[in-house]
Amino acid sequence: MKISGEIFEKILNTLPNSIYLKNSDGRYLWLNQAAIKELAHKYLVSSSILGKTDFEIFPALNANEYAKNDKKIIKEKQGISKEEAVVLPNGQKMTQLSFKEPLYDDSSEFIGILGYTIDITEIKKTQAVLVKAKEQAEATSRAKTEFIAHMSHDVKTPLSGIISLSESLSSLVQEEYRECMQDIKKAGQHLMGFFNNCIELSKLESGAIFLSKETFRLKNLVAEMLDLFRPTMKSKKLALHVDYDEKIPRYLLGNRATLYRILLNLMGNAIKFTPQGSVTISAELSQNSTSNQAIIQLAIADTGIGIPEDKQKLIFERFSRLTPSDQGTYEGSGIGLYLVEEFVKSMGGEIYIKSKESQGSQFLVVIPLQIPVLADHEYNHETDLLLATDEIANIKEPAIKTNEIKVFSASENRIEAVAANIKILLVEDNLLAQKGASLLLSSFGCQTDVASCGQAAISMFKPGYYDLVFMDLGLPDIKGNELAKRLREIEEGTPFSVPIMGLSAHVEEEQARLCTAAGMAGIMTKPLLQDQAKILFAQYVPKLQSVFGRHLLVMKNGLRVIDLPKPPKLSIGKEKIAWKMLDELIASFPKFRTEIEEAYQTEDMVLLQQKMHQFRGGACYTNTPHLLNAAGILDKNLRDGDYGRLDVLFADFLKAMEMLEQIRKSLG
Repeated sequence: MKISGEIFEKILNTLPNSIYLKNSDGRYLWLNQAAIKELAHKYLVSSSILGKTDFEIFPALNANEYAKNDKKIIKEKQGISKEEAVVLPNGQKMTQLSFKEPLYDDSSEFIGILGYTIDITEIKKTQAVLVKAKEQAEATSRAKTEFIAHMSHDVKTPLSGIISLSESLSSLVQEEYRECMQDIKKAGQHLMGFFNNCIELSKLESGAIFLSKETFRLKNLVAEMLDLFRPTMKSKKLALHVDYDEKIPRYLLGNRATLYRILLNLMGNAIKFTPQGSVTISAELSQNSTSNQAIIQLAIADTGIGIPEDKQKLIFERFSRLTPSDQGTYEGSGIGLYLVEEFVKSMGGEIYIKSKESQGSQFLVVIPLQIPVLADHEYNHETDLLLATDEIANIKEPAIKTNEIKVFSASENRIEAVAANIKILLVEDNLLAQKGASLLLSSFGCQTDVASCGQAAISMFKPGYYDLVFMDLGLPDIKGNELAKRLREIEEGTPFSVPIMGLSAHVEEEQARLCTAAGMAGIMTKPLLQDQAKILFAQYVPKLQSVFGRHLLVMKNGLRVIDLPKPPKLSIGKEKIAWKMLDELIASFPKFRTEIEEAYQTEDMVLLQQKMHQFRGGACYTNTPHLLNAAGILDKNLRDGDYGRLDVLFADFLKAMEMLEQIRKSLG
């Protein structure tokens, strides 16, 4: 059916928005009823608008803009669309969305300009209200995040001092008071755990937790987590069973830290609520996995007290407990499982529970993880950790456990003599934390100077004088990363680069990045404890490394310590081969060092990156995490073209090589 011109005009006149046609002189040839009403209402002119120009209808400012747009359309023969702010004769402001197109007849002759205008004044007002509300919400969120950070520092700093002081004093007080000091420490640790859960909850609900992805080995993550619980399981005489599906891809891509928290919480609950029997952890690759996505099923089962069926949904609610806090023998804040469920959801996963009262519980977590695009060999600098699948009672304890550092041996007097020459700068504004950390460091025989603010630290700092700097990140006068920069500036032009270790009650990912960029060796969560101090001495104080000897191990809690290269997985049962491989690696250092220093001096970044890549390809078969970590960071920065910290990273890598040579030499 062909629509006549009369019907078509009726259709245009029924539309609610303004439609009009102008000629090349800018005079109106036709308007629909909506346009006529709009103009007559807002500009107080009669409905006889035909033949008039914009200058006869609109204020001069608007008319000039419209005429300018018309000329552009005629000249360029292209339509335009734009948002226009209009001031009405009565002073009222309005916003309209205007579309204009050149119009041609069947012979391609220019007829005029077809216009279509929509009044979006109310939409813009609503949009402005929403933008303002969004800005206010963001400001509130930022204020809440800052409050969390400040509160965390203000509460956790003195609390960490209490824990640190109680630990240090327990070895100094009389036997009759020692148990009391241990109780104080345990109470502080429980309070710290509860406070950490509250902080996690607040961060989660304020959106302050950001899920970043990294490539990791799930098997190693599970092994690290289990190592934390082995002493507790052994003391409770619980059996541990591990079932790991070897079909799971060697490397996965996802939020490792969040997954670790999930397993840590579930495993901790399983052990806590199991007075006798066993705990089983299993990891299985789901059949629904694809070539680029691995769906992992993680299950933690126990033979503990179980959960009544009518309360199984309740346990995932905030602050819920099966028994009131003043009843029963099991401690807890009622936050842990709520956080677990929220973390699982944030990773796009699901969590299920099966439980029978007095028979035990099983928590099943299903998590989708990506499979990295790069091949396995791109990541093979990370050594496989072993998963023990036997019962705890049947596991033969190694001579040196991988989850503790035994620094003090028969030569304790020798260590104290060496440590007496170790000078440490402690930068801390909280008096209780000062006393706790100072007492702990003094117990090793170290000389400790205390600076209560950043400016005091700058005044006291001298290149080459201190062996180690412990620095609180929440100082009153200067941020930790800024202070680290100032100390590095003082060292410029000298051969010295003191290790700077940050101490904080509350560490955000962005804060950690800034501190690393400023030249810090790392950040530790308060309080500083004896075992952590031993690890840091082993890693960063060369004067003590030859004394520590065989006690330098790889820790699995995130702190990298230069270790004795133990036989890698491929050489289990062939220790001689492993040691030979290590010796061959060290024998290659002089030639390799000459090559990379030449490339570095000539600023041949391509050659330097090639050499570093080749080095990692061979060194990955020796169990030298600290060296591989330094090489990996340098290699990544070279590949990314990020040369901002090249001098520091290159020096760190050379130092790691030198330290490995010294350790191997000390072993004979």
